Amino acid sequence: MKAIFLESEEDIKRVEEELSAGNIVIVNVSPLLEAGEVDRLRSVINELKEFVERIGGDIARLGDRRIVLTPPDIKVWKP
Repeated sequence: MKAIFLESEEDIKRVEEELSAGNIVIVNVSPLLEAGEVDRLRSVINELKEFVERIGGDIARLGDRRIVLTPPDIKVWKP
């Protein structure tokens, strides 16, 4: 499992690389929220969601500032 602060395009690539390597990734979006970049945050989350769906993984929210992304064959239980 890896934890990544989402601050730049490089971080998006890093998340995708970790997922492709089979790691679960917890992404902290606080830097974008604190910078007031809400539209950018939505765009990034949509990009990550599309990537996760393409590889057969899963994505879920963990509170207000974190999301968890899983590689293929690992699903997040959502009530």
